[in-house]
Amino acid sequence: MNETKDTEVSLVDLLDGLNTINYVNNEEFPQFKQPKAHDYDLTDEPLTQETYFKMMQDFIREEDVILAEQGTSFFGAYDLALKYNNKFIGQPLWGSIGYTLPAILGTQMTDTSRRNLLLIGDGSLQLTVQEISTMIREKIKPIIFVINNDGYTVERKIHGENAMYNDIKMWDYKLLPAVFGGKDEVMVHDVNTSQEFQKVLLQIEAQPDTMHFIEVKMGVHDAPHKLNAIGQAFAKQNG
Repeated sequence: MNETKDTEVSLVDLLDGLNTINYVNNEEFPQFKQPKAHDYDLTDEPLTQETYFKMMQDFIREEDVILAEQGTSFFGAYDLALKYNNKFIGQPLWGSIGYTLPAILGTQMTDTSRRNLLLIGDGSLQLTVQEISTMIREKIKPIIFVINNDGYTVERKIHGENAMYNDIKMWDYKLLPAVFGGKDEVMVHDVNTSQEFQKVLLQIEAQPDTMHFIEVKMGVHDAPHKLNAIGQAFAKQNG
């Protein structure tokens, strides 16, 4: 190969050299399009990940801080179209599950005037759940959406779809605020369908000055499209 290596290049010379390159990128990229509002049907059928995130898209407001836990929550929220002043927090590089629950404690206390939304799964919640007690003590008012899909769905997509190590002990999640001393301070909601979810979202809008804890039940193997695609790639790699 006709290869030349020069390890003694200064940054100034490198930048000067790049400025002399006559290159034009003529590739065309698709224009971003805002997702269609209310692009879902309200039914009494079990809520799906797809409908859940479409409804979440409509729910997001201009100043919201959105924290998406690693797992189905991050892979679904990844495609949300954010507004100019939104903040989005996730950590897919480290994949440290349970991170976002204590993280929202910090973000909400930093600015109590902004609405903070936590999107988290049951497996991750069980690792750092005790921080809900601190939130109640500090009288902050985040909105916590807990996807109850009975275990580590993101891991099922990668390896061990029906393996017991991806199962977790089922908790009665709706009792957690009471366990942590917030029985009269936290509004607790139970969601199984899109119709129920819509009612809950309207309740949250109507009562913004309180902490809300929402348990959202979904199918064990239901997952956002992006996670299904990535999971298949990892599963093939793992053999």
